[in-house]
Amino acid sequence: MLLPGVMDAARRTRVSPSKLLMPLAFATILGGMATLLTTANILVSTALRDSHLNAFRLTDFAPVGVPMAIVGTVYMVLVGRKLLPASRPQEQLGLVRHLRAELAELYALQERLSEVRVLADSPLAAETIAQSGIGAKYGLSVVAICRNTHVMLAPLSSQVIRANDLLIVAGRMERVLQLATEQKPANRI
Repeated sequence: MLLPGVMDAARRTRVSPSKLLMPLAFATILGGMATLLTTANILVSTALRDSHLNAFRLTDFAPVGVPMAIVGTVYMVLVGRKLLPASRPQEQLGLVRHLRAELAELYALQERLSEVRVLADSPLAAETIAQSGIGAKYGLSVVAICRNTHVMLAPLSSQVIRANDLLIVAGRMERVLQLATEQKPANRI
């Protein structure tokens, strides 16, 4: 549940997502050891109850889980944060020219990934992704926006599209062609 908020915080603060996501993952694991509220613990408790045995209570795991969570948290604060990767997604993907191939390979989208260049006179320029209708009307998802040498992965729907942006969109090719045909002034996008 916290993943979208953490990604938004990383995007806003320009902190590498791995610096926030790794501690979130470890905190989830450590916190799950202290309570019944993990999938495995709930399944075992349900199996016990179905077998007419005493099921686990919410805090039955606390005597072992709380000390482990404390030790794990102290380790992450003192040592673990120095071991976190500092790379940004843009650096991992390489140059902007290689973005399409990298994303296609990563998500197996070879047939469904397209580039759309937004020209200065395009109706898409100066609209947010939501206002543009790319998702609602055309059924396309904006995977990334390449602006100069800056890459925005998984942009928010409130992100404004600018002239000369290169939109990396995922969807069927006929929808991309429909977008190009309907949105282009003077036969261009």
